[in-house]
Amino acid sequence: MYSDKIDDVFLRHAADILADTNTGLTGSEIVKFCNSYAIDFNVNIPITSSNFGSFGSVVPNKRTALYKNLVAFNACQQFKIIKELSELDKFANNENVKKLKVQLYERFGRFDISATPSKESTTPQTADVIAEVLKVLLDMYNNDDEMYLVDGDARLSHIKNYEKVLNRMKAQGYFTKLSSDVLGGYEVELSEKCFTYSQNKDVVADREVDEPKKDLPSVFVSYNHGSSDFVDKIEKSLAGICNIKRDKNEIGDWESISDFMKTIRKEDFAVLVISDKYLKSTACLYEVVQLMKDENWDKNTMYVVMEDAKAIYSVVEQLRYIKYWTSYCEELSDAIKVLPPETTYKQSEELKKATTIKNEIGEFLNKVSDANNPSTDEVISRIKHRINPTLF
Repeated sequence: MYSDKIDDVFLRHAADILADTNTGLTGSEIVKFCNSYAIDFNVNIPITSSNFGSFGSVVPNKRTALYKNLVAFNACQQFKIIKELSELDKFANNENVKKLKVQLYERFGRFDISATPSKESTTPQTADVIAEVLKVLLDMYNNDDEMYLVDGDARLSHIKNYEKVLNRMKAQGYFTKLSSDVLGGYEVELSEKCFTYSQNKDVVADREVDEPKKDLPSVFVSYNHGSSDFVDKIEKSLAGICNIKRDKNEIGDWESISDFMKTIRKEDFAVLVISDKYLKSTACLYEVVQLMKDENWDKNTMYVVMEDAKAIYSVVEQLRYIKYWTSYCEELSDAIKVLPPETTYKQSEELKKATTIKNEIGEFLNKVSDANNPSTDEVISRIKHRINPTLF
């Protein structure tokens, strides 16, 4: 039997260290990171404002703010958040944070969903294990059986670390509910992701995909479709120099656009093609928010400022975009408030994303306007040189 949460005492301890008054995260950093994790994991958190006045009126200090937000996540998510926060560059020489990370693994390592099975293990690959569990659950669903897994079920008895697999699936959004009982059974409620996974697994396997050349750097191109022609030129010019990652090449029919957006942080470089429509697009700026999670996110990021967005070099115009997102959030919030919560679940997700964008767009625009950005006539050759200086 396992707990669905990391115990409260440890969460408070972690929050005290990571949000320490002198050496910890700032209030705005706590809000920034927690909002990003809330979007990733589809979780509602209590402290979302980066305005320290309002923020301070809800909780007495930033340690409490971090603790309250951590409580909203499940155990696997809490583990990932504490782990990743403790690995930030600012804590590289902090002995208390290093000790916290050791304690995290010693006491709650079972919640580490990123752990890789050893080569000696006969455990199947994670995707195959998930597929096996889902097949059993979907059979139950189709036969109107109770959604209840018995520990040692003959159909799944060969799976090692059974409890950890279920925890991993809960953290990744396959279940809306997972609870255990004293008999060692697990009550499960399936999410929509279960059904789309079972359909897409075969689609992805059958789809012919050109294998990227593994010795070439990867470049994620973020853009609004109004700039597709220009991005086509970038892709054509960079052929053979790098592996281009863009939506139209990477996302199959009915596959998740949001999941693709999150991969921006995994690539070697990012090229952001910034237009007026880009700066008013939740989808585009959500990619930027994903990128900004990394402390040095701008080091391998290149900006292409299109003609209709060149006004962002003016502070007044930057404020215009901040005002746009502030108004959009207020409009969404007002529209959602008058409707029953159970009917506006997906719309509330849009509000979460928009709120994070509103909080981050000022910093993003400042970074872009402060960079020495080549003109659109020169930018493709400069991108080539940045990716591989030895070729030019």
